[in-house]
Amino acid sequence: MVTVLELAGILMIPQLKVNVKRLVSFSVSHPLGITSIYSVWLKKLNLLFFFGHVRAASPGYLTSEPNCHPFLFGQFMWMHNGLIGKYNLIKRRLLSLLSDELFLHIQGTTDSEAIFMLYLNILSSLYPNCDLRTTPVDPFVLKTAMEETIRTLINWHKELKIEETSHMNFAISDGNCALVTRYTYPNDDPSVSLYFASGTQFALGKDGDYEMLQTDRRQMCHIIASEPLSKSVKDWIPVPREHLVMITKDSSLLLFPIHQEPQEPVQHN
Repeated sequence: MVTVLELAGILMIPQLKVNVKRLVSFSVSHPLGITSIYSVWLKKLNLLFFFGHVRAASPGYLTSEPNCHPFLFGQFMWMHNGLIGKYNLIKRRLLSLLSDELFLHIQGTTDSEAIFMLYLNILSSLYPNCDLRTTPVDPFVLKTAMEETIRTLINWHKELKIEETSHMNFAISDGNCALVTRYTYPNDDPSVSLYFASGTQFALGKDGDYEMLQTDRRQMCHIIASEPLSKSVKDWIPVPREHLVMITKDSSLLLFPIHQEPQEPVQHN
């Protein structure tokens, strides 16, 4: 089980015990997005990957369901904790790069959804002549596309002389693996936090609080969150700044620095 939560400073436990407005119970084998401007209680989950995003609306944007995370495209699911400085200056450049399919896929008004389309546009250049909605993608190609997406945004910052901070904590999954970044530009500005916890099971401990249990050598449960989800400090490891966390299909957790310079691209015919 891999859980990716972006809580924007809200501390919540796995049952998501909030004011109940909707009850949801599902078991699926394909990406399923549940977006709502109201509280949601997930009664039952039978999923390999679970994305949860609870936050306020981005400054200057309306609170609406088309702007709610996560965003979907075929096999891919995307979230963003942060914002892009002076996005209004970058927006036209970004949208002009998109294919017609990706441009028309945008439903909301957020920088997060547009950057998701930018990411897919870059990914499609690494997988030419393939349908990204269904074609399996190597996790390290997903990583290359993520680095190039961040690098593209940084280059626009420099070209347009944007001084406002951009927080680029992105998360993407194709249902088999997940990538989550912690990146802030300029690099010396305060960053948005990111943590991970790994073990056998995240369950209620003896003191009545949740903790990550390690009952054998396997680490089959990973949680990546913007804030620790329990009081057990030892469970939560901060992700270093300008790094990327990858969870592979076999439940391995890998940590990489985000490259500042382009790497040799991997192309698939």
